[in-house]
Amino acid sequence: MTIHTDASMYAGLFASGESAELALAAGRHVWVHVARGEVKVNGNVVKDGDGVALTDETKLTIEGTTGGEVLVFDLG
Repeated sequence: MTIHTDASMYAGLFASGESAELALAAGRHVWVHVARGEVKVNGNVVKDGDGVALTDETKLTIEGTTGGEVLVFDLG
């Protein structure tokens, strides 16, 4: 699928205790969608079906709590 904008999309599976970080450039906006399970996004618990919008953050951290599947949209 072609997207005609400055965007990157990431997907991840996080077992309990697993984590990942994504450095964010200034002026970027991020949307995190939890497709399944439960994770922490920048320290906040997020459950399946929930989404988180981030603006003016320098880093995105996702940590698996009970295990989860997430989609991350890094938008310009």
